Amino acid sequence: MRHEPGLPFLLRTQTMAAVKPSIDVVKNIAAALDTTVGYLLGESKKQDVLKDTAMLKRLNDIASFPDEDKKHILYTLDALIKSVKLKAI
Repeated sequence: MRHEPGLPFLLRTQTMAAVKPSIDVVKNIAAALDTTVGYLLGESKKQDVLKDTAMLKRLNDIASFPDEDKKHILYTLDALIKSVKLKAI
């Protein structure tokens, strides 16, 4: 077999394309790149979405509340967000 200069790179590229990293590897890559797993997976267009740890804690707290409490909190939060957006107009 004749040695082709680009062949090893091509083989590595094809091999890497077939590898599916574990979630832990993806989390580490996201942390190293200062982004989110969702962004790496193409689930989010905004790189900085949900990177604020205080905001994540709040959202996790809300997610753990009973459905009725969650409903009231989100209703109030939606109203406040709408109010701020209207002020900006």
